[in-house]
Amino acid sequence: MKPPAKMSKPTSLFVIFFSLFIMSEAVFEDQVGKFDWRQQYVGKTLFAHFDSHSQSSNKLFLATDKNIFASFNSRTGDLLWRHVDKVGPEGTIDILVLHGQDALMVVGGGRLLRSWDTNMGGLNWEAVLDTGSFQAACFVAIQDTVKHVAVLKKAAISLHYLTNGHQKWVENLPDSDTVQYQAVYSGGEVEVYVLGVVPNSHLTIIAYSLEDGEIIKQRSVEAPWLSSVESSCVVIGQGVLMCVDPATLALYTLPIQAEEAPQFNQILLQSLDLEVSLGFQPVLVSSQPHPARSPISEFFLQLGPDHHVLLQLNADGYTIAALRDFQPAFLVSFATTGEKTVAVVMTPKNETACDINLFSADSGRRLLDTTVIFPLDLNGGKPFKLYVHAFLKKDDSVDYRVLVQTQDHALTFIQQPGRVVWTREEALADVVTMEMVDLPLTGTQAELEGEFGKKADGLFPMVLKRLSSQVILLQAWLAHLWKLFYEARKPHGQVKNEVTIETLSRDEFNLQKMMVMVTASGKLFGIDSKSGSILWKHYLENVQPNAVFKLIVQRTTAHFPHPPQCTLLIKDKDTGLASLHVFNPIFGRKSHIAPPALPRPILQSLLLPVIDQDYAKVLLLVDDQYKVTAFPSTKNVLQQLQEMASSIFFYLIRSDQGNLSGFRLRKDLSTERIWEVVLPTEVQKIVAVNGKRPNEHVHSQGRVMGDRSVLYKYLNPNLLAVVTESTDAHPERAFVGVFLVDGVTGRIIHEAVQRKARGPVHFVHSENWVVVSSSTSSTSSSSSSSSSSSSSTSSGGGGSSTSSTSSGGGSTSGGSSSSSTSSGGDSTSSGGGTSGSSSTSSGGGSSSSSSTSSGGGSSTSSSGGSTSSSGGSSGGGSSSTSSSGGGSSSSGGGGGSTSSSGGGGGGTSSGGSTSSGGSSSSSSSGGGGGSSTSSSGGGSSSCTSSGGGSSSSSGGGGSSSSSSGGSSSSGGGGSSSTSSSSSGGSSSTSSSSSGGSSSTSSSSSGGSSSTSSSASTPALLAVWGFRLCFCTPL
Repeated sequence: MKPPAKMSKPTSLFVIFFSLFIMSEAVFEDQVGKFDWRQQYVGKTLFAHFDSHSQSSNKLFLATDKNIFASFNSRTGDLLWRHVDKVGPEGTIDILVLHGQDALMVVGGGRLLRSWDTNMGGLNWEAVLDTGSFQAACFVAIQDTVKHVAVLKKAAISLHYLTNGHQKWVENLPDSDTVQYQAVYSGGEVEVYVLGVVPNSHLTIIAYSLEDGEIIKQRSVEAPWLSSVESSCVVIGQGVLMCVDPATLALYTLPIQAEEAPQFNQILLQSLDLEVSLGFQPVLVSSQPHPARSPISEFFLQLGPDHHVLLQLNADGYTIAALRDFQPAFLVSFATTGEKTVAVVMTPKNETACDINLFSADSGRRLLDTTVIFPLDLNGGKPFKLYVHAFLKKDDSVDYRVLVQTQDHALTFIQQPGRVVWTREEALADVVTMEMVDLPLTGTQAELEGEFGKKADGLFPMVLKRLSSQVILLQAWLAHLWKLFYEARKPHGQVKNEVTIETLSRDEFNLQKMMVMVTASGKLFGIDSKSGSILWKHYLENVQPNAVFKLIVQRTTAHFPHPPQCTLLIKDKDTGLASLHVFNPIFGRKSHIAPPALPRPILQSLLLPVIDQDYAKVLLLVDDQYKVTAFPSTKNVLQQLQEMASSIFFYLIRSDQGNLSGFRLRKDLSTERIWEVVLPTEVQKIVAVNGKRPNEHVHSQGRVMGDRSVLYKYLNPNLLAVVTESTDAHPERAFVGVFLVDGVTGRIIHEAVQRKARGPVHFVHSENWVVVSSSTSSTSSSSSSSSSSSSSTSSGGGGSSTSSTSSGGGSTSGGSSSSSTSSGGDSTSSGGGTSGSSSTSSGGGSSSSSSTSSGGGSSTSSSGGSTSSSGGSSGGGSSSTSSSGGGSSSSGGGGGSTSSSGGGGGGTSSGGSTSSGGSSSSSSSGGGGGSSTSSSGGGSSSCTSSGGGSSSSSGGGGSSSSSSGGSSSSGGGGSSSTSSSSSGGSSSTSSSSSGGSSSTSSSSSGGSSSTSSSASTPALLAVWGFRLCFCTPL
């Protein structure tokens, strides 16, 4: 026998290399560092079903309040697939029912009926339902075969095929104006029963034929004690309606399928030796294991918060027997496997755990060896609902798995004998606010920082400090190695990742942070930014769900040995009053500092740059009586507040009244109203207000232009961005407005209106720009990016007006002294002696001109509705015209740029910038890729840009704003722009440009005025699908 042939050396190397290639994993170069970790959540569970089609299946199906339908692996808790529907009422999941491999769902208040494939998560079919609010739905079976699904609306009932969703028939419900139809029932017969009630009068029962929807029978039963079928009644046994009345403390039974006119049979709870807790509304719990069969005759009656009793309807259909009393019992449920139905009861064991036991549903006898222990999380919520999956073992005994939902929206999956398989913190699906907190230094690091932070005594002491520090670091390193070696010898399940000050320490570059998150359910989380693991969590039980939370970092980790401190402003769900929760953001522990009591509702909270002796920043709270409370409120803090009270300003918003008010703090810590802005609520409503971030870093305060001048940003830290939405729902008249208001003086710095737009509105306010995202209310969204032009007129006599237009393909922006426009037909005026100017540019070698009038009056600009008079233009080369009051002006032609400046005293501009000593307002345009600049001394200036190049304007000592975003607005060969300014008063500038189209402006004198017709196109407009994003530079 020959020995096996040896593999050649090149072949063996190739095999080794190929095996290494198979085992290796890699990512693309552009993916490196993009996603360190990712977590997906679905939200609060509304409906949950186990896949009972196959006993070996491990799928779990959930429908949540976030309009998500998802499937999970019940063994691991991993998300298999999910479908996210529309946000809001249009995507609300009304009901989820499962049968076999079909999952049926009604969405949007009865708008759609959908069928999903539970294996792959694909959509089988979708049917559009008739209008009407959704009430109930159920499967309809004939001869143990489910073929239809019935959907009950407020005024109609429809029957659909389960295979394709086609509507078999639809019938209007009689007397739907007076009768409230709330339930539909099918017990496998040839009829579908609809139950309705006239509150405190009678019950209506209608039987429909499955074949053609014809009404077979209709009965009315007196029930003066019944107000709602949905909350007070269930169907049990052979079609018997069971109701409970808390007023009479009695149960009522009624056979639905009886031929003769039935009547309710009253059974007093006292006759069953049962007593309802004072002030508690009794609740009935029943089960229908299979839609082709009748429900079981057993049901639970909840008599108190922790008191349940298992009852059984006898065969006569009129008497009830009490099987077992469970007190205390938190939660109850039913589960069915095969022909066996069991009752599942959760009872408290001690303060840290609960027992879950199985009981025979037909006898109430406890099944042996079925106890499961559910550990209670002291930092979590109490159990809220049970979802049980029962199955048969090989010895024909019943085993089960339990999904427990707690009040904090967490899901915990448990198997026998009480092993927690997985837990999902679904509260993280709705994070309200978050703060990133630096991790603290370790004790060793803090000691080293303290040693080297002191002043050195000399060379020899410095050497000793260096050697001692290195010895300390060596000891710490050896201890870390020993810990790793010791933990490596332990089994993997015994290794605990405890959160200590040693494991939670900042890295060399301070990149690892603690993410403190506050969720809508009132649960707080501390998450490691490096791994995404939850390091600590804490649930606030008395917090009102979905309330507005405000998280404030009062002290960071930079003030060792003082621990970091965060304060959460919350609202109590019982009293409705605000309270403060002070905690350590690194470990989540509640602070020993007692916050002040807040007896009045809080309207506003401010974090001041004032610190106490422990380096904690002061939190200022304003209640509904405009009284101020400081936290902490030491003597030193109150003294500092009195000294800087004149420089503390804040604002309050009343959205329902369209009111925005500004206040100032007095030395006696009372408040004073200094300004107020009122927006008409019949035209528009305030949807959002956002100021500058207090910790915002401005990396560049200006831009260096081509002629080495600097174009400064308008960086007002007190600027507020107010976003409004029209109350008119008509698509052609809908709009979204943006107001920029100075929070100290109350002046409206700038306004912008986006026509044919509606909410939801999202916006970002940073540095000198605001980005607003809204939805278009018309189908022709592509026209928003096409060229548009607008015209404006100025009124003679006492004032002037300004205008601003933009063209597609480029961008145009007004400067810091922009004109104020009004939305919805109202106008906004600016006082003082004003002078307005407008500039237009057109392509194709044409020219534009403008005329302005100056005076001592105010300027008013309105958009929408009317047309304007025309201006003149001349051919040939480009030209410009400017006018000024009290100063000098210059003009240039031949394709260049023109600027004008006005001398004179100081004044304010109608757009919000302030000038002193010789203020000016300028605009420039460059054609064919050139650039033009203008500058003015003393005050602030505004700038507009056009043409293929750029334009700049700067003011010495003042502020200015610029626009950017690609090519500018004017197209064609020679282009021109005009500008005007006035002295002694305020000045305003505006610019307009068109890509191939022209815009004109004219003025009228003698007190007559003409209005402007404008599309109110924003400065920067970009269309992404059906979403609009426009940017308005300041």
